[in-house]
Amino acid sequence: MIIIVALISSACSYSINFAVINLSNEQIEVEYTFKNYVSTPTKMSLNEWEKWFGESEWQEVPQDEYQIDTETKKIIVKVAQNKIVKILSAWDGMYFVEDYESFEIANIKIRGKNGTIVYEGNQLYKQFEEKNYTNRFIIYK
Repeated sequence: MIIIVALISSACSYSINFAVINLSNEQIEVEYTFKNYVSTPTKMSLNEWEKWFGESEWQEVPQDEYQIDTETKKIIVKVAQNKIVKILSAWDGMYFVEDYESFEIANIKIRGKNGTIVYEGNQLYKQFEEKNYTNRFIIYK
């Protein structure tokens, strides 16, 4: 009986992707800091994002487009126009709608031609809009 419950519970798990979308006319820079670990960014085009329904189309960001400081857990990534960068993928069990304390990113700074946006804590967490149950995003215009 316990095994059946465990199997049913695990079958309902899924990952939630948190991304930044660049809709400006120029490249932007996204700087963010993890609380506990560091994960390399991945990206996809806006066209892929718009037709994407769960199949993994994320590509590795080339090393010359991002920097990682493992000591401070800070990542700086360049994002071309009409590109999306995934900054975090978390299992649904690690992520709760009103519990930003468990959100793994401490802060984010998005810099571009149209100015700089800075979010942290609960303010950061609530900026992510929902595309579908597995994808949340912030848009820079």
